[in-house]
Amino acid sequence: MSVGRGTIEEEDELDTETSFMIVDQVKPILAGTGNAAQGAALCTLVGLYLAGHHPSLRFELMAEMASCMLDMCETLEIELYGEGGYEDAARKRAAAEEEKRAGKS
Repeated sequence: MSVGRGTIEEEDELDTETSFMIVDQVKPILAGTGNAAQGAALCTLVGLYLAGHHPSLRFELMAEMASCMLDMCETLEIELYGEGGYEDAARKRAAAEEEKRAGKS
């Protein structure tokens, strides 16, 4: 995937250190907002990224980004929710809510 204003054929070395630094700065900002605002902000950022490339490259760049994001989901899900992932965390939240309701009865 290209970075900046290059072409998709260019093989830019992925600068993971810079990438993680940016993510670490943005995560606290997004964490303080709702899902709709997070999605809108991320769509705007991706739109800005795509707009910086030639129109003929945008769909391919977007497809590569989507593939990359999906590839990262399992690892990021564990980072967010622990070893059991989203489903386990959702079950634990539901059980805690049920226990809380049962305690109020």
